[in-house]
Amino acid sequence: MRQSTQRWLSVGIALLLAGGSLAACRSETEEAEDAPRLVVTDTLTLRPLFRLGDTPTLLFGIVRAVFFDRQERLWIADGKAAALYVFGPEGKLVQQIGQKGEGPGEFQGIGGMVRGVNDSVYVWDWRLQRLSVFTPEGTFVRAFSATFGTWPLRGLPEGVLVMYSAPFRAGEDADDQERRRIVQLLSFDGAVQIDTVLNLPDAEYLVVRGANFVSVMAVPFGRAPIIRVDGAGRIWYGQTDRLALFRYDWRNGETQSMIRYWVPPVPVVQAERDSLLRRFELLHEAAYSFPENKPVFSNFVVNEAGTRIWVALSRPYRARMTSWVVFDGQGRPLGVVPLAKHLEILAISDTRVAVLEPENQVVTVYELPEMLRVT
Repeated sequence: MRQSTQRWLSVGIALLLAGGSLAACRSETEEAEDAPRLVVTDTLTLRPLFRLGDTPTLLFGIVRAVFFDRQERLWIADGKAAALYVFGPEGKLVQQIGQKGEGPGEFQGIGGMVRGVNDSVYVWDWRLQRLSVFTPEGTFVRAFSATFGTWPLRGLPEGVLVMYSAPFRAGEDADDQERRRIVQLLSFDGAVQIDTVLNLPDAEYLVVRGANFVSVMAVPFGRAPIIRVDGAGRIWYGQTDRLALFRYDWRNGETQSMIRYWVPPVPVVQAERDSLLRRFELLHEAAYSFPENKPVFSNFVVNEAGTRIWVALSRPYRARMTSWVVFDGQGRPLGVVPLAKHLEILAISDTRVAVLEPENQVVTVYELPEMLRVT
């Protein structure tokens, strides 16, 4: 019965995306940009291969980052355990790297982990404010300091691409809506090689400051930038208020519009507003006024070659599934993959996808359907 219910939901989502029951008028944004309406007719299903982190011998504390390497091994960074785990293609644990500490190859607070050249690994420790570099075999190579607020994006032959957003400080007199999200290139010793590779408006925040405190929260249903980097070092980015994704080849200064569609708006209903107002006192303090509609999408993920782009569209209120629309390298929709609303896609390879269940910190690896594979 459960399988048939999920199948019915999947078909319903496909029809909605195709516009079968959403014959709405074109918005001003659509008319201004003349973007084509997103139409997706194929609903695709993922086949589970194995689950990780749900056995007594291995429970993840806080999964901070996940990626597949060229051997289809899965790397998982656990912030609470202060360790990296490497799993083989069949889901068997083949290596554990690191432990709690401040010495070489040790961690205090893992914040992120990304791939580098030839499957080298870069791990960001927000407590120690440093990046540690490991070989594909897990051998510690070096570590260098990085400013608080830095987030690693990719290790490249030229250095390390990182994303930076200035921290909020108590007593500061600043216009918070002018904040920027900066991508920098660091040398392998941590020095800033290129100060600004990419400069985007930051997410929208509510900020209440005092002389000795600062209260911050992301604006509910506010616009936010999302930045990814593919295996060639090209930067993919977009703002969540419209389905428009760009690819920036910073080495030659070329920017290309890769995905651009109009999607029917998803309204913010009164029940959602009331729920958030009950949960967050800061919304009352800031006299926050909710937007009429949600952002168009909430997340996107890019594969190594930049030939598969997965975009999570915003959900209507009480919807149980998130529609992940998959595009090819030319921006053409290939199909939609419905996933339960609480699941997060963390990494995709040519044949697999790794999905996190945040409430219990379990990672499931799925096999991609033929249409979504890269061969």
